Order: sequence, then C-alpha cells, then structure tokens
Amino acid sequence: MVEGESRAPLISVSGQNPDASDLVAIGSLAVLALGCVGWLFSLHGFAVTFLILWALFGFGSSALLALGYRGSNLVTLSAPLGLGILLVGGAFMSISGQLLRVGPSLFWILTGLSVVAHVATLRRSGRFGPGGTRHDVVAPRWTAKRWNDSRRIAPLRDATRQRSRYMVGTLIALGLILCITSALAIRNLNPGWGGLLQAISPLWYVGLLLLVGAILVGQRGGGLLAGLPVIALQLCLTATPALVYQGPRYAWTIKQVGSTEYILLHGSANATINIYQAWPGLFSATAWLSRVASFNHPMTIAAWWPVVIDAATLLAVYRLALRILGDSERAWLAGAVFVMSYTISDADYFSSQSTGYLLAIAIFAVVYRHRRENAPMTNPEWLLLLVLAMGEAVTHQLTPYMATAATAILVVFGRSRTRWAPVITLGPAVSWALAHYAYVKQNVSFGQLFNIFSNFATPGAASGSPSPGQLANMFRLFQGASALFLGLVAVAAFLQYRSNLHVFLAVCSASGSALLFANSYGNEADFRVVLFALPWLSIMAATFEPSVRILSSLLWSVVLMCMLPLYLVADMGLDFVYAPRLGDFAVETLFEVTAPVGSSLVTIGAPENDPADISYRFDLVNEYAYANVLGFSAAAHSSPRLAYREFMTRLPALLQTNYQRIVAPGSRIYVDFTQQEGAYLAAYNYATLRQYQEFRQQFIDSPQWRSVATTSTAQLFVLSSKA
Repeated sequence: MVEGESRAPLISVSGQNPDASDLVAIGSLAVLALGCVGWLFSLHGFAVTFLILWALFGFGSSALLALGYRGSNLVTLSAPLGLGILLVGGAFMSISGQLLRVGPSLFWILTGLSVVAHVATLRRSGRFGPGGTRHDVVAPRWTAKRWNDSRRIAPLRDATRQRSRYMVGTLIALGLILCITSALAIRNLNPGWGGLLQAISPLWYVGLLLLVGAILVGQRGGGLLAGLPVIALQLCLTATPALVYQGPRYAWTIKQVGSTEYILLHGSANATINIYQAWPGLFSATAWLSRVASFNHPMTIAAWWPVVIDAATLLAVYRLALRILGDSERAWLAGAVFVMSYTISDADYFSSQSTGYLLAIAIFAVVYRHRRENAPMTNPEWLLLLVLAMGEAVTHQLTPYMATAATAILVVFGRSRTRWAPVITLGPAVSWALAHYAYVKQNVSFGQLFNIFSNFATPGAASGSPSPGQLANMFRLFQGASALFLGLVAVAAFLQYRSNLHVFLAVCSASGSALLFANSYGNEADFRVVLFALPWLSIMAATFEPSVRILSSLLWSVVLMCMLPLYLVADMGLDFVYAPRLGDFAVETLFEVTAPVGSSLVTIGAPENDPADISYRFDLVNEYAYANVLGFSAAAHSSPRLAYREFMTRLPALLQTNYQRIVAPGSRIYVDFTQQEGAYLAAYNYATLRQYQEFRQQFIDSPQWRSVATTSTAQLFVLSSKA
C-alpha cells in the first residue's frame, strides 16, 4: 500500500454532514421520552431499557456535542463515552456509599444538562426554535490512498447506486423479519440436549444468509449502505439468544448479577467480599440505572447486555478501521469480519471484560494518527481519553494493561501524536490496583513470570480436569478455526502489500502476547491474547483485494459465507451446556435468599460452571462445587452408592476450603442438582448423564437428605439436622 499525501479531510472532531448532529439529537431525545413514559407509568422493564440506552448514547452524544464533535463520531463514540461516565460515576458513588442517596438526583441532573445540549443543537440548525449559524471547526485530517490506485474502483453511477439501495433495503428487511419471527416462535426455550441451533426454524438461517448478501451488495453502495447490513447481522446474531432463552446464556454471568443486586440493595460496594466488588464499575453503573428506573431485576439486563455492548463495540471497531484505512466501505467490511469472528472466550456476556474491551477499542480510535498527520491531540480528545481510561481502571483488572500495550505500539510506530497516551491509560489502572493490592497479591504470582508454556495452557490442561468429550472438542476447534480463518485472510493481506501500515497492524495484533510472559489470568491467557488481536486482524484482513477486480466480490462472498457457520457453531454450538434453565436459577436463588446465615450449598457440578452468587444475599452463605460424581476410588466409579459414601466422607473437608467461609449458629448444609451442570459434566467427560442421575438418586433414597425444592430441571436437598 502507498500511504500518501492528504487528498480530502477525514473528519474526527467535526463532520461534513450538518444533519448528523440533528438526527442524533432527535433520536436521543426520543429515547429519553420513551424511558420517561415507562418510568411515569411504572413500566419498569420498559423504563430501564430506554433509560440505559439514553444514558449510553444520550449522555455520550451530548458530551461530544459540547466538546465540539460532529458527524459520525456522535454515533461511534457516544456509547463508549456515555459508558465511561456511568462507570466512573457509579464506582465512586458506590465506594463512598452514596449511590442510593445521590444516584437518582445525579442522573436527572446529567439528563437535564444533556437535554440542554441536544436542544441547543436543534436550535442552531433551525429545527427547534430560531435557526442559527453553525461554527463547526473542521480539523484537517488525512485520507490514505487506496491499496493500489491503479486498481481503484470507479464511483458507481447514480442508477447503479439506486439499484443497490433498493436491493440492500429489501435484503435487510427480509432477513430481519425471518430472524426475529423464527426467534419469537421458540421463545423461552429450554435448551435440553440440543440447544438453539437444532430448535430454531431453517428460515432463521435463510435470514442470516440474506443479511450476508446485503453486506456484499452494500459494499458497492458505500457509506451507510455498507454499514446498515453489518449492524443488522450483528443485532440478529445477538438478539436471537436474548429472545429465545430465559436469562443470560452463561452460568458464570450469575456472579456479575449477584454483585449488581448487592450494590442495588446496599447502595455501596464491599471490596472485602470479592474481586468483583473491588472493581465495581459495571455493577455500580447497572445498579445506578436500575435504581433510577425502580427496576430490581438485573438478570434481564444481563440477558440483553450482548445486544447493546456488541453494537457499541462494532461501531467502535468501525471508527478505528475508518481512522486507519480512510475508506468507509473497507471499514464496514472490517466490522463485518470482526462480528463473525467475535466468539473467543464468550467475551460479550454481561461482564467487566466486555465493558473494558469496548473502552479499549474506543481509546485506540481516539489516539490513532497517520504518520504524516500533523494534527495533535485536542483538548476534547484528551478529556475523552481520560474518561475512557478511568472507566477501564474501575471496571476490569486486566484490560487497561492490554490497552496500554497496544497504545504504546501506536507511539513507537509514530501512529500517535503524543507519548503521554500510554501514561493516561496506565496511570488510573495502577492507582486503582494499588488501592486494592490485596487482590493483586492474591491473583498475581511472580512464579508465572516468563513461564510462557504454563500461562498459555487452556483451562482444562491447567486444572487437571478430564479431557473434554468429542462434542466439546469439536466446538473448541470451531472456536479456534474462526480466529484462525480470520488470521489467514489477514496474513494474505500482509503478504500482498507488505506495507508499513500492515507491519504496524501485525505488531498491534501481537501486542496482547505480552500477557503470556506475565500471567495466565485464570488459565485463559491464550483466549485474551486472541481477543485483543481481533480488531487489528479484522482491519488488516479487510484490506485484502485480488488483483482482478471481478474476483473481489467472489472472494469476499466465500470468506463471509465460510465465517458465518464457523461463528454459529463456535458461539452457539454448546448452548445445551451453557444456556440457562429458569428452574436451575430458581433453586440457587431459593437457597441464597432463604437459607440461614452461614449455610453452605454444594452444587453437584464443575466449579467453572457453577451459577453461584445469584442474589443480593450471596455474601451471607457459602457455595461450593463438587464435580466428582464418580467418586475418588476405582470401585466407586462403578457403584453410585460407594461414590455417595465418598462424598459424605469428604464433605466436612470440602466445607473448609472457602478461605472466606462464613460461620454462624443454625446454619444448614444443602446440595443441588441441575440440568445445566449435568450437561456440562457430560460434555467435558466428568460423568455421563446417566451417572449424574444415578448419583442424585442416592440423595433421594438417603434418609440423611430431604428434598426442599424441585423444578423441571433442578432439585435442592438439605442435610437432616440429625445426620
């Protein structure tokens, strides 16, 4: 690629389309109005949905307008900035214990200021009150030359563009209708042993193919025409599970929900309970908004979180790609490739990781400069960078350091006009970590430094768990193949151009590898490395273009059609193992809410899949997991009765393993069996479904245990006080 002189401005601080600000203002105020309607009429679910969207996009876009931003930046950077404001504000209110008292008032104060900013925008445009004159300052920006000017695609004739517009609109409409109606037809699905992919109508797959076709056609139209089908595909892929299932898709989401409920009840975070409470950004922000909307069910928010966070992350990737490539069609293509490869470590669930990941990508987009671009960081950009960095610092333990590594590479390669950017991203994170050094010391081992092989090991290899079954291995292979396929396309682009830009993108892709020299991060370091490589690999892959123009459309048709099934299997193929059953949640919640203080629950299942800490009362009870359904001796493997005896023998020692064990008079011991845990143990070769049921039968038959709750998918037992 020839990186050349500026030909036209690529707007970052202001835009060329005067109507973009008006549309954002009108849309934000409409969302606020819907949220207020829900709030006034006590439609709590309706209210919290639109108030969250308002807080993300309304707060963010109004702040950007006040800072002087215009154009598409208002769409792509609003959610990261709005989220940053919520994270920082929520965290500091919760650690000071003022969230319940101050939170609602602060929300409406921010709302008032935001409304003023949006109304002022409409007044300047003459759409609301007397018109005014715009004084948008257009900062000079660069536009990179296309990968090879001699092969540059000529602009389409108006008639051709018009036909593309009609075709894209038709494909999007049909695709959305087929996907949404197919999802609604199986709403409240119990995944059983097949999951979504087997239960949903074939029309859903047809709808997805239509959306992929719209992406390919939209590339010919450019601009918004190239972006709408990418956004539609992302919404269908993430909204389908939210519509179909009865809660969050993964059991480990429950700990995040419990932390949110705790803060919502007490109005403060308690850093002595666990590491989630020590980095409370996401949970405090969610509790804050739930309090404003009088909504006490964070589980619903967690279920729909991937839809919102993935859309915001896609827009941030598009902004970063546009800054780097200077080409909106290729930037949207990078977004499409990113969407269909974003399956690593199930990273988009309701978690601090998904939140910090969005902020990290937004930071890259704010800091990035072309090497010949002389425009320095503006004061608004410095402020935006600081808010994003502080939001990361109070939310996630690892992401700020991964972001700093990539930001430092921007500086080394001359892709940043300031050397202070890595300091801004690192400073707040280090300060917050030092304030909670007890958790740093507990989770960071100096023995892991430079121990690359151990840090790279997968959770199964590192924990000594059984080798996964064939089905689980197959889905792992698909997950790896999704990232590998993207990597191969990126390598092809690198070999095609071998430009300084592609070297830079390759090094950024590898920046996360520094984690392997430092820490295993819960034996998932390899997942995190790939996760932080995805945006850079997607951008590099999007530059690939065959020398023969006619082959370009064919090539990308094949690439996207191959990536879609890889995504579906990698992301949804193990839903029968991970997807929620309300009956499972019910018995967990019943224990936490009703058990005497200091009671203990042993879930018969694997620790990594244990849906513990589900309610506001999780800090008053003890929870454990027991995966050894087959017992510990060879004889017990063939005898459920012996396996049960071994369990009872080892139970006292098991109950001592919690380093923060709560002890209180009158406490009881409980055991529960759930369909989800049974499926997980079977998929990962701990025990078959039959063996799981046979082990449960021992508790049913034993006079030592009494069944206290039974649902269609779970059963809760309590140990007799006479035992």
